[in-house]
Amino acid sequence: MPEVQPWFSHAQLHDGGYLDTPFWMIESGHDGPTLLVMAAQHGNEVQGAEVIRRFFGICATDLRAGMMILIPVVNLPAVRARRPHTGLGPEQPYAEDGGTNIQKLWPGDPRGSDLQRIAFSFYVSALVQCTHAIDIHCWNHFWAPAFFVPNRPEEARAFGAMAHTPFVGYRTTPWPPHNAGVLAEQGAIAMGMELAGQYRIVEEQVRMGLQTVVNVARLLGMLDGEPEPPEYPPTPFSTEDLIEVRAPCAGLFVASDLAPGDRVTEGRKLGHIIRDDNLETVEVRAPACGRLRKFGRHADNCDVSLPDQHPYADRGDMIALIATA
Repeated sequence: MPEVQPWFSHAQLHDGGYLDTPFWMIESGHDGPTLLVMAAQHGNEVQGAEVIRRFFGICATDLRAGMMILIPVVNLPAVRARRPHTGLGPEQPYAEDGGTNIQKLWPGDPRGSDLQRIAFSFYVSALVQCTHAIDIHCWNHFWAPAFFVPNRPEEARAFGAMAHTPFVGYRTTPWPPHNAGVLAEQGAIAMGMELAGQYRIVEEQVRMGLQTVVNVARLLGMLDGEPEPPEYPPTPFSTEDLIEVRAPCAGLFVASDLAPGDRVTEGRKLGHIIRDDNLETVEVRAPACGRLRKFGRHADNCDVSLPDQHPYADRGDMIALIATA
């Protein structure tokens, strides 16, 4: 592999020091799009960093047109803190960010908070150049991975077909005012990806994310070869054909060998509950055929809270959400 030296986002902080965050810029020497791939805006959403590292290896040797801008870690302070945002304490929810959610701070401010300065440094050194962008996040492991395509009808289906994630999201409204919204306002085609699982890097998720990004680059003519179709077409994430599966009794839910995104047939065993009042084993089965959009007993703050990941279910707690479309 030819040696490609990293570039640096150079942000001056409040204390007078500087934060230099490395990223890659690879030029093909030929006309074409500029594709930005970024990850780790939140410090516990790190799987995209490995996706980008592997994608860099492909681009360093095989880029045929345009330019790649690859940012494995956007929010280095949060990654070093091992928390979604800087300043959060144990089991403190995402929403209690106190203004430290960098995703809400784009395009940044060179005279603002340290995170606003970091965002601004990346904005002027990388984001303003791109024609296309993929922002990789990770939600909790109870949700199936999804790829979110631009809200431009003429392009949405083409990019959606590139997804190797089980679900694809088609937006009908503008992107909210975060980095994707800023990119869309400047005319770039903004996309997003949510892999499943935080605080860890899972091989299956990395491969899924990498193939999706490679497919997008091939669709744009930046890499040779045809996009590789997924084994199963992704299910539209916006489907309203959802069936909730709820715990019929209280007790410990023991999940079957399934994962979010898996296909299930009607009657397929999803797991069982060990009742806490009489130790009876109560099976839980799929009421319809479809794909698991959510799977496993969890509560709202399971992304930061171990109790919210606990498999004890009260009667009526959601066990699975099945998309039947």
